[in-house]
Amino acid sequence: MYTLLLVLYIIIVILMALVILIQEPKQGGLGGVFGGGGMENILGAREAPSFFVKLTAGLGAVFIIMSLFLSYINQPRGMTKSAYQRALEKAMRQQAGQQPTAPSQPAPVPQENENVPAPTNQGGQ
Repeated sequence: MYTLLLVLYIIIVILMALVILIQEPKQGGLGGVFGGGGMENILGAREAPSFFVKLTAGLGAVFIIMSLFLSYINQPRGMTKSAYQRALEKAMRQQAGQQPTAPSQPAPVPQENENVPAPTNQGGQ
């Protein structure tokens, strides 16, 4: 299902690019407003939108809707957490005084028959 929608999405993107490239450029644009004949562009009657303008608007709407839908479908499900979320939870556990859940190795306990040297005072007193 996701693959089919993704292929349809790519086709819509290619069609939209082609339709935009086929359209005739508008005369004037923003430069025409500041130059001569600007009042005719602002207050004048507009001509009806062409087929390509309507097709571009329709393909643009479908593009946006499919983008949102594909991003919704592609969200991870379940208990997947990001590295940031895991680090934040670990820091909060440590701050609360709990030990992290990672297994730690206990320190070796000296045996009774081992010779443990006595501490020496090397501080210079």
